[in-house]
Amino acid sequence: MKTNIQRIAFTIIQILIVNALIGQTVLTISGNQMVQSGGYLVLENTNFINSSTFHSGSGEVVITGDAANTNSAIGGTSLTTFYNLTINKTSNGAQLGNSSNVSNQLTLTSGNIDLQTYNLTIENTGTISGSSSSSYIQTTSSGTLVQEVGASNVVFPVGNQSYSPVTLNNAGTTDNFNVRVENAVYLDGTSGTAVTTDVVNATWHIDEMTSGGSDITAIFQWNTSDELTDFDRTQSFVSYYDNSTWNNGTAQAASGSNPYTLTESGITTLSQFVVVSDATALPVELLYFYAEKEGNNVRLDWETATEISNSHFDIEWSIDGINFEKIGEVAGAGTTNEIQSYDFLDDLNRVGFQNRHGLHYYRLKQVDLDGKFEYTNILSIEFESSKVDIQVYPNPASNYIVIENMEIGEAVQIFSVNGQLVKSFQIENDNQQIAITDLASGIYFIKIGKVAKKLIISK
Repeated sequence: MKTNIQRIAFTIIQILIVNALIGQTVLTISGNQMVQSGGYLVLENTNFINSSTFHSGSGEVVITGDAANTNSAIGGTSLTTFYNLTINKTSNGAQLGNSSNVSNQLTLTSGNIDLQTYNLTIENTGTISGSSSSSYIQTTSSGTLVQEVGASNVVFPVGNQSYSPVTLNNAGTTDNFNVRVENAVYLDGTSGTAVTTDVVNATWHIDEMTSGGSDITAIFQWNTSDELTDFDRTQSFVSYYDNSTWNNGTAQAASGSNPYTLTESGITTLSQFVVVSDATALPVELLYFYAEKEGNNVRLDWETATEISNSHFDIEWSIDGINFEKIGEVAGAGTTNEIQSYDFLDDLNRVGFQNRHGLHYYRLKQVDLDGKFEYTNILSIEFESSKVDIQVYPNPASNYIVIENMEIGEAVQIFSVNGQLVKSFQIENDNQQIAITDLASGIYFIKIGKVAKKLIISK
């Protein structure tokens, strides 16, 4: 049992050390330490390292000073839960070095807090106040801001290079939502070619803890400086990425005057969201592009998931993979959300039998109606003079395929149209029959050494 003198001594130490720690370098939590109820822990240019148990009580931790972000970090091996947390840096900001929670209030007064690769969770009893273009939650990597969203507006005051908050209202099932934003727009949602015109240079990544049951109204905000060339805010719309396709909302005029906002309702699919003013900025989504030998020629096959103002495809060929020439053209489907299939046969008699052997390179040049274009990846096919051509039949097939002219022991792989390996085996004889009853109907690609062939299974 503690004596009164011990209790008094403990209280004095607690007040001196915990209620006002100013001008230090590192505060390390190595035991059970706490902030007195109603008290303050002021961290001026101080790293907060929690590798044990930190009791926030009902007190407040204030991050202040002018040091670089790395000298105002919240880290350690233990998840820290703050009651009140205030970011008030006169210059620079703060950063997370581990995931953290706030149970009552996060106050953003001055300076940003960079999440890096960690999550900052505002518990369902907590709120955020004071955010602005000079003080927000910065998402420079994969870290997200997590908040519960129900039938009331909840602001996610996030930004990357600039303040780009989004407000969510959920008329469906209340859930926790993860939000971050990056200053880029990609054709494939999170990868691929960067879009450089007709868009706001921001992608909002929005996800929920439990998939399904949400009915979201989202208000996206951006600044004039975020608008890329030719963006027209009087005819803009929200687009979201789903299953290799950008889905466009209804065109409308943005509200406000630097910053601007655009509202989209009825959102039930959560992924990547962007603000666009020209549908051709997200032109063609290619499902696959494949090449295979067909006798002494090469057949090219490709499919698109969606097309917007697609004029045509130029087929280009090369013998060195660097210098290409156009050898054909296939008309596009214009604008469509239905899957389109294309093919082109390259008759190699055009280059003469002597020049047919060796590697041949192919690519597609997709051209929009306004003349804009982009290239696909490059494929290669090799013709070897000393080997008999490998045969795969029947094609289409239903229950089995036969592979001829293979070397015993060579590996064979069958891939789905999206690149997933679905079957593999080794050749046991030069006229081998393989059962395919375990594969569903569809398009596959069979890889035999350096040779690739398209296989259609129809049942």
